[in-house]
Amino acid sequence: MFCRVLLLLLLSVLTLAGCQEDKSAMALKNLGGVVSREDDRTTVRYVHTKDTDTKLKRLNFQIAGTFIRISHIELNACDASDRSIEQLTRIKDLEVLHILQCPHLTNVSMKLLGQNLKLQELVILHTHADDHGFEDLAKLSQLRTLEISGIGDNTLNAISQLKNLERLSLVDSKINESGARSLGRMPNLRVLDFYRCEMRENIEQQVRHGLPQTRITIHRNSK
Repeated sequence: MFCRVLLLLLLSVLTLAGCQEDKSAMALKNLGGVVSREDDRTTVRYVHTKDTDTKLKRLNFQIAGTFIRISHIELNACDASDRSIEQLTRIKDLEVLHILQCPHLTNVSMKLLGQNLKLQELVILHTHADDHGFEDLAKLSQLRTLEISGIGDNTLNAISQLKNLERLSLVDSKINESGARSLGRMPNLRVLDFYRCEMRENIEQQVRHGLPQTRITIHRNSK
């Protein structure tokens, strides 16, 4: 009798797992982007996507109650608004986020990003946010790689609080003495790249002096 009950319980567990796998497989087909899988991690890319807000809302609905773990999302040349980033804050396992050329995203979006506490890699290039929108990046204590454009003193001060940051790329930004001092407070940086940044020669020397162990590269005319 005991063996029979145990067998029934085992069959129930296997049936439930099979149902969950079927639900997960169906959900992956309906995420509205380009989906790829590696082990138990899922990457979703939205490139030149319309109605991105709706698609991200649907993504959260589709993955609810499944085994799907969304670890990497890319928004590239999309019509995403601040509502899109609000949806991203609900994906608690997000580790990698790339946002490129999404001109409708504002400072509101950037402040929301501080809620994705598991982020380890973040790229934010060419949005409508400015230097006053990135202060909450200081909350992303697990961040190891950051590429960001159009920033100044406020953002550099926030970034300087990221003690686990190892790679930093600054794009189309202005670096002055205050920014150089902020960068100098990041001795754990292994790589620091400047792309088309406005920076006087004495500021460049100040940065190099403050980070003697960091590999620093300045790309003056890169596109």
